[in-house]
Amino acid sequence: MNKKKMVFFAVWVGVLVALVVVINKMNDIVTPPPPPKFVPPTITDASWKQVMSRAISTPKGDPKAPFSIVEFGDFCCPQCGAMHKQFENLPKTAPVSLYFINRPFPKLKEHENALFAAQAGFAAEAQGKFWPMFDSLYNHQKELQPANYEKYATAAGLNGAALSKDVQTGKYMAKVQDSLKYCDTIGMTMTPAIICRNNKTGEFKVAAGRDDINKLLQNPPWSATASGPAVAKGQ
Repeated sequence: MNKKKMVFFAVWVGVLVALVVVINKMNDIVTPPPPPKFVPPTITDASWKQVMSRAISTPKGDPKAPFSIVEFGDFCCPQCGAMHKQFENLPKTAPVSLYFINRPFPKLKEHENALFAAQAGFAAEAQGKFWPMFDSLYNHQKELQPANYEKYATAAGLNGAALSKDVQTGKYMAKVQDSLKYCDTIGMTMTPAIICRNNKTGEFKVAAGRDDINKLLQNPPWSATASGPAVAKGQ
């Protein structure tokens, strides 16, 4: 091999090495770190009152039910979407009242509409129709761009134009940010997550993620023998 070819070969080897280094560094940048292990927060009667004060709307089910469940959810969360029907039907199949608290994850790329959807929830509550919009948002989970909210809200029986305007102007952004800050404060760092309260004994149970929630609902605290509602299937 002559000198010119050796130089040419060495240059190309150097370029290839540099490319490998750059690609590895890019992978380091774009690969997110594993999420921290969820540590269930300790709920007391005092903190329960705070939780309830942030719940959106009146509950689904009998407000005087023996058990209350508060779901922490993000309308852009796939697991929340997978469990939507299960939560929606829960008050029909068990002695519970169901509440909801927004816990969006706007920093996740696939949750780019999370803050907008959370605002839509508050805007729907202002019209006294949170639960119809709740269902509509989850039923259109893969198309939660704000431009679609007017038609979703209208189809659900709300004033779609008013709701869309509220979201566009950020009317309820402060409420969303307050909800997000509160969830971080008490350690609700995962969705879906639930707090279940026995309203007779005051006992609390906390579960987060579809698997842990299903384990709780398969052996629900309101029945020592019942299998509970049907568990959510794989996405």
